[in-house]
Amino acid sequence: MPKWTVTPGIQDFNLKAEIIYDKNETAKMQVKQDIQPYLDAVKRDRENLENNNQKSHYRKFATIPDVVAIEILEKYGLDIHAPTFMKDKDSVKKLKNIIITEYPELIVST
Repeated sequence: MPKWTVTPGIQDFNLKAEIIYDKNETAKMQVKQDIQPYLDAVKRDRENLENNNQKSHYRKFATIPDVVAIEILEKYGLDIHAPTFMKDKDSVKKLKNIIITEYPELIVST
């Protein structure tokens, strides 16, 4: 069956989508992304936070790769890229709970 690969026009963007057709010609889309650069960034952010004794009103909670944002949208209906998302305290609280329980390796600080 045919297989289509879609990659963005941006060179450094590592998100890749594939549309695969099974034997019944049902289309299935898979999104893949190398999240290692994000995990490395989280590690650096944690180290910087530990080395910086200054308290700030705002703290970075997590680094969320696009592929994880898509998964959260599909599983929980939370569109973290929506312009009004951060204004909905219940949705933000739900997102934090999801990240803590399912993606703890993405957490910078709690």
